[in-house]
Amino acid sequence: MVETERFARQHELVLIEDSCEGFGGKIGSRPIGSFGRASLFGFYPNKQITTGEGGMIVTDDDVFAAACRSLRNQGRDGMNWLAHQRLGYNYRMSEISAAIGVAQCERIEEIIDNRRRVAHEYMDLLMDNRFLILPTLQDDTFMSWFVFVVRLNDLFEPDDRDQVIRILRGEGIGLQQLLSPNSLTALHDGEIWVQERGLSRM
Repeated sequence: MVETERFARQHELVLIEDSCEGFGGKIGSRPIGSFGRASLFGFYPNKQITTGEGGMIVTDDDVFAAACRSLRNQGRDGMNWLAHQRLGYNYRMSEISAAIGVAQCERIEEIIDNRRRVAHEYMDLLMDNRFLILPTLQDDTFMSWFVFVVRLNDLFEPDDRDQVIRILRGEGIGLQQLLSPNSLTALHDGEIWVQERGLSRM
């Protein structure tokens, strides 16, 4: 992220950080969510903290923040309830959802510690398996562990992944194939070129 932020500044690009799965993590001394113009966090139930649904945008840009608040509140600005300045949406978080989020934040260290403990147990159990490629962590990275991703090594053909998943599920082991990048979905079919190598083994 440091290199990406530097590149964006050099080329006058607006950097929006996707932090949906990184709540509580750090790169060096900087928390995930502190890079770029704005950052997005997701609060779906499988994330580090949840509000049941929804998410959060963080920014230190007052103009951008005001536009986000307006769009969230059906395009309204200020206190005039019926004054719509732009086309907006009803993305307001309920007080009940917010209270759940606050309670989760009060437990964030416990939640992340539990996720780290489980990830380290996976590392210990799987590190000698010659068929798997495990996550590589930089020394200055503090992971908050959304999921634990393993890849099949190059001894496997792309179609082997689905067979391995079926076999492991048959043994009662819960797992899921990695989400495909948005650029590979039908929404963008043929529009964007991306490097696909290795994705079929995750």
